[in-house]
Amino acid sequence: LTRAFDAGPEPRHLPMLRYTLAWLEHRRGRSQAARAHLRTARRAAPDLALPHRLEELAVLEWAIEQDASDPRAPYYLGCLLYDKRRYREAIGLWRRAARLDPAFPTVQRNLGMAEFNVLERPERALAAYRRAHRADPADARVLYELDQLRKRLAHDPAARLRTLERERTTVLQRDDLTVELVTLLNLVGRYDDAREILTGRRFHPWEGGEGLVSGQWVVAHRELARSALAAAEPQRAAELVRTAMTYPHNLGEGKHLLTPENELHYLLGTCLRAAGDEAGALEWLQRSAEAQGDPAEPAADAPYWQALALRALGDEALAEACLTALTETAEVQAQAEVRIPYFATSLPTLLLFHDDLSQRARQEALYLEGLALLGRGLRRKASARFRRLLELQPDHLGASLRLADR
Repeated sequence: LTRAFDAGPEPRHLPMLRYTLAWLEHRRGRSQAARAHLRTARRAAPDLALPHRLEELAVLEWAIEQDASDPRAPYYLGCLLYDKRRYREAIGLWRRAARLDPAFPTVQRNLGMAEFNVLERPERALAAYRRAHRADPADARVLYELDQLRKRLAHDPAARLRTLERERTTVLQRDDLTVELVTLLNLVGRYDDAREILTGRRFHPWEGGEGLVSGQWVVAHRELARSALAAAEPQRAAELVRTAMTYPHNLGEGKHLLTPENELHYLLGTCLRAAGDEAGALEWLQRSAEAQGDPAEPAADAPYWQALALRALGDEALAEACLTALTETAEVQAQAEVRIPYFATSLPTLLLFHDDLSQRARQEALYLEGLALLGRGLRRKASARFRRLLELQPDHLGASLRLADR
């Protein structure tokens, strides 16, 4: 191990080697050398230390016995035990580490995750994450996780947006956090600001983030198109819809061949009809009325836009059939017990905090019920569904937009 220090990276990046050397020196009776290595170990940078072996468990337990004032050994041992699902012991060790060094942000962050996922105390989780953020305001990962927790706790989107805008320099360090900023801008109707960020940044794909960037590109341009249409500028509105359907290279992802675009096609048809291009309008309305996307996993809200397109084409019977199908889908979803599929690879909602997928499905069923009612002209009942959904999930963009449609 001593030779490894001489040949390897800077010693300050190797706390577990220092702890192990201390343990070995102690076992061969060299207590002074052991104490020196322990002092160095507790000062070493924790960034790249990830103990996981049984031998390291023994070393860290010994280190804690030798130096009760060391905040790092209980932190490392907590990480090891949490990985082995010995959650309660890990939490106890992290609390000890936090008492010894309250300014260490990572242990506060870990306690925040454990409070939410293991102890099921969301407010204490939020307090721990806020302590972590105060300890290191420049840590973009902690800020991202704090914002995700606030989203899970149904905090006001406008309040979340104010926080991210205050810390914009930190936000722009990460693509996923930048997308959250863009999403919130779209949610509060600041579509030009969202578009400015989307057009001026080179995004990179990451697992769990598939479709997030392009989705916000679509939202910004689609809603700008609606504003242009309301301002009697149908040509400009049509141009914005076409832009929404074309993903620039800087977004870091292309359009999947099975991407459903019923809403965009309906909106483009509406714009062209307003501009006097009836032939073009009929073409895009007919496209909107067709089934799109993956037949195995169709977009849940697609029947609503199909119904509007069919109605615009004069086929009220088929429009009603689509709304009936939408109602049936909502009823099924409201009763569904959702489980993670075996081959699931991208579950962004579960990367950090445990979630009740069945509850999420019931919330989405409220949205589908509202769409079916809105499609039938029952605006008061539809609005009640949307408002109930926004009480549970304030960042639901669809419900916010459909309330605004009134």
